[in-house]
Amino acid sequence: MAVAPPPLNISQTDLGIGDILCSLYALEGLSIANGRPPMVLHMADHRDWLQAVAIPNLDVVPLRPENAGLIDIHLGDSEAQYRQKLRENHDPKCWYGLKLGGVEPQRPAINPALATAAIPFRKPFVVLAPFATRTNRTWEIHNWRLLADQLKAAGYQVIALDAPNQPGRCAGPGCDYWFGQRPLWTMQVCQQAALVISNDSALSHLGGLLGVKTLVLLSQQNPERYFSLTDNAFIRPQHACVGCRFQPELGYEPRCDFGCWALQSISPRTVAETALQLLENARQPAATRFQRSPAAPINLT
Repeated sequence: MAVAPPPLNISQTDLGIGDILCSLYALEGLSIANGRPPMVLHMADHRDWLQAVAIPNLDVVPLRPENAGLIDIHLGDSEAQYRQKLRENHDPKCWYGLKLGGVEPQRPAINPALATAAIPFRKPFVVLAPFATRTNRTWEIHNWRLLADQLKAAGYQVIALDAPNQPGRCAGPGCDYWFGQRPLWTMQVCQQAALVISNDSALSHLGGLLGVKTLVLLSQQNPERYFSLTDNAFIRPQHACVGCRFQPELGYEPRCDFGCWALQSISPRTVAETALQLLENARQPAATRFQRSPAAPINLT
């Protein structure tokens, strides 16, 4: 009788939801490269966000102090190393792949239940994600209000999503707003949206992972690297300092962490016109993307 191989035990200690979602591509690459072995992912936080994907034979458990000898994946051992990664424009998905022995990141299959879950919105609807943990990635709230007005005028229901413990700020865009919802609910809503419009934040990575049409507003990062293996579209300002993150030679200054003036130069009209064009294009017949065999959701224990 063949003996089942021991599971691969991996720990994930990053705290950013977007970073964790990026690491799933490397985990999928590891799983494929090793013939779908049993894997156990020990996580410090945000375990529920892994319900977005269906990686066979992957269990997710809490990271405990007694866990030792695990393969540890995270973006950097220190703030200095994290900054070095950004300066060198390393693709975070490949960075995680290097932590797992140099595997090639692959796009994982999506939990099929997300597309059929009941949600309280009429279709077609657009999701706005106006906020980010870092203020330098945030487009001003009055811009989101003007954008929402133009999308509503075009006949779309507009939903703004926010994190827990923020009951007031999501009212700013002037549309239906929801805060503090469970990750699974947020995934279901984004999966069924006609379009997700987001800052460089967790929902921009979630939309890319789910294969949902996603428009990202960003200035300090390189979209081709930070959103590789996705179909995301981008709007970037036309300034020499774009892509400056932690690079003084490109114009980065410490005060940039408190707000990006280049990002604010993007007009609501430009975003609205781009969004409406993406929505119109989505109505046209297109080749099916990222076809994969159905897979069961991963086990969260």
